Amino acid sequence: MRNLLALLVVVLSIEAMAQDRSADKNVAIIRDSFYFKTIAEPTTSFIQLNEGYKIFSEKIGYGKIKILFVHGGPGNTHEYFDIFKKELPPDKYELVFYDQLGAYFSDQPADTTLWNLKRCVAELEQVRAFYQLTDFYVLGHSFGGLLAMEYAVEYPGKLKGLIISNRSYSTPKTDIYRQKLYMDIGRDFKLSRKSMEEIKNNQDITDPIEYKKVVAEFGKRHLMRLDTVPEPDQRSINHTVRKYRPYYYFRHDWNFEDSLSKIDAPTLLLGSRYDQVDTADLYLMKDKIKESEVYICPNGSHFAFWDDSNNYFHALLKFIEKQERNPSR
Repeated sequence: MRNLLALLVVVLSIEAMAQDRSADKNVAIIRDSFYFKTIAEPTTSFIQLNEGYKIFSEKIGYGKIKILFVHGGPGNTHEYFDIFKKELPPDKYELVFYDQLGAYFSDQPADTTLWNLKRCVAELEQVRAFYQLTDFYVLGHSFGGLLAMEYAVEYPGKLKGLIISNRSYSTPKTDIYRQKLYMDIGRDFKLSRKSMEEIKNNQDITDPIEYKKVVAEFGKRHLMRLDTVPEPDQRSINHTVRKYRPYYYFRHDWNFEDSLSKIDAPTLLLGSRYDQVDTADLYLMKDKIKESEVYICPNGSHFAFWDDSNNYFHALLKFIEKQERNPSR
């Protein structure tokens, strides 16, 4: 019986891998049953990109207010946005989600030259064109916020509103701030001198026990301040392709400060008190973006729409309602 079950697992895995290869252009990964269940939903579509690859997308609702969501990572999935489906009623909102190229539900190209911001921003525009979105909002979270800012400047005049969630204008600034947070944890846990030096030098902690302890604590303090990770977010974590992540090909010196003034859309800058992003960065962004406002979730961290939902959605809806009342928009 055990041998038969093992053989069945192997056969199913081979079948899944076979379905996910496209003329050897993609890296083969094993899909789970949730993938096949999701793509069978009538709300989902695959968008053919200019480069020939396909990306997953989903449209929920039929309301007048349209929001296009851009997930983080790179390499995470759209799944952690599931809470928006519950909080934003379908008769009032049309919500569009997609998995960026390289993410679990989309193709994973073997061609690493595709991992550049210009192509990623053009991909976002192709999603917009596929759904024929006009007078719409873009909500970008984390790395998605970076893409959303780049998009707003590359395609001026298209957006009714821009929502930047838990993202700074500068990757180096966030790296420095994150390092400080790790140092705080290290002092609280009384780590060895060697581990503290490694953190100070922006290196991985080599002691496996101390490494796991610090990473787990960082997650609890600054990523998700809940006792239990919500199922959609855990699913997104599970579906992040660990051995093949576009993240490693992106430059880490991205700084958008000089381009912030070029954003012409009304902008909401959403941050959190316990985030890995310094809230001071958002106020600098507010000074640079002509029509913008800041809201800091008092109880939230990096995924504030989960761990400080009431405050997060109150601020989001207030911003959207303000734009909808504006007759010039």
